[in-house]
Amino acid sequence: MKNTFYCVVSEFYYDGRATADITDTIQTDEKPAHSSMTTLGAITYIDWYETLEAAQQAINDTRTA
Repeated sequence: MKNTFYCVVSEFYYDGRATADITDTIQTDEKPAHSSMTTLGAITYIDWYETLEAAQQAINDTRTA
């Protein structure tokens, strides 16, 4: 049975700003792996959540950090 997973991309800029949003949803048997990358201006995290509520909570947490 396939599950739906929600991708949240969070970006933490070196000037103190932070953004986050759901950028993708997929249906698959296995939860995708989390990942991150660093650029000259920000650290970007790509996290997958099993519920829309958990994804929205992660967005709210990032935006209020």
